[in-house]
Amino acid sequence: MTGARGDRVYCTYFDSRYVPRAYAMVRSLRAVGESAAVIALCFDDAAVQSVQSWDLGDVEAVPIAAFEQRFPQVASVRAGRSTAEYFFTCTPWLVDYALEQSSPTWVTYLDADLWFASSPDPIYGEIADGVCGIIPHGYPPRLKKLEKYG
Repeated sequence: MTGARGDRVYCTYFDSRYVPRAYAMVRSLRAVGESAAVIALCFDDAAVQSVQSWDLGDVEAVPIAAFEQRFPQVASVRAGRSTAEYFFTCTPWLVDYALEQSSPTWVTYLDADLWFASSPDPIYGEIADGVCGIIPHGYPPRLKKLEKYG
């Protein structure tokens, strides 16, 4: 899997409840000129089917069953975690999966409900010499108490 920008791969995850948000996110990414591959870990069959119907360039739907088969460590903790905790558990493994697919320079995890208003290029310029970049959530003042959750 390689997009037009073979040095970048984006990854995200969601279930069928978040498909409209994820679609809008990928569409906004394409609208600002980013054509890199997007890997979408889908937590249910309806999400897989939706992603497969999108006409948004290089977007790969990864069914959760295939992902858990590839990473049995992830599957082994599912029963002991809430749905949200399980989703969060998948994040580093999804980044690892993305690295395995094409050995890109950059793997960027995106929450499925993000919206791009401009190109992400300046972010890559800012962290060009780094190994990892983490962007704060940016809670408004009334929600600052939630910062401890990420």
